[in-house]
Amino acid sequence: MQMTSATQSCALPASRPSIFLRILQAMSLSRERRDLRELEPHLLDDIGITRQDALDEADKPVWDVPRHWRM
Repeated sequence: MQMTSATQSCALPASRPSIFLRILQAMSLSRERRDLRELEPHLLDDIGITRQDALDEADKPVWDVPRHWRM
């Protein structure tokens, strides 16, 4: 879908996510890291990481995210 000048002028400015959205993102990240810890060795091979890499990532606190994720 292409934006017209009318829809472009109505677009909201970029803003920081709400606290509710941030909590949902933190819960999702926590769940993903927990799931990563439980992956079978052949699945870790498929995504190209070692068991130790998975455990290291899973042990990170929820606020430790890549810099490009931060707003």
